[in-house]
Amino acid sequence: MRTRMPLASAVPIAAFLVASITMRQAAATPKPTEPPAKPKHEHPATETATAAPKPTGSAASPAASGASAGTEPAMVRPTAPGLREGSHEQRLEALTKLIAERQSTIDARRKAEQDETRVRWGKVVDQPPVVAELKTHAERVARLQRIQELAEVESKPAVVARAGRALATENARHEKQMQTLAGGAK
Repeated sequence: MRTRMPLASAVPIAAFLVASITMRQAAATPKPTEPPAKPKHEHPATETATAAPKPTGSAASPAASGASAGTEPAMVRPTAPGLREGSHEQRLEALTKLIAERQSTIDARRKAEQDETRVRWGKVVDQPPVVAELKTHAERVARLQRIQELAEVESKPAVVARAGRALATENARHEKQMQTLAGGAK
């Protein structure tokens, strides 16, 4: 007489058999050949970032008012020297020097940026909504520039490109918002 296996113990065995058959079939079929890799062309945003025209990064601190209020959104900032070349330690050292330089010139850069903003927008900059917009813009630009510089040091071109696009988007948003707040007049 023949005994049957209980159903509860047959299910795991069946699942194992199905999995092993599937694995054998997958291993037996040849993988499709991949086309040759195309050389990646770097986006222009990886070379330079849109922001204030000052090479020292005009909005290095959140306290700086309106990082690029006096510029058009298409202005570019040259990449800080040394952030892309050399060993990781050399790139970190170049970033440390850049940060120290920014700290030493923060008051002069803030004053120059405020003067440019006042020349461009006039008395509009004294209105509370405009002050809030300038502060928001300065904080965002500073954060995005910091992200971009760190990505350059860490050799992450995709992040550099995304930060560059985000800077361009932020500058365009800021310009439009300032136009709205100023009533369309400069």
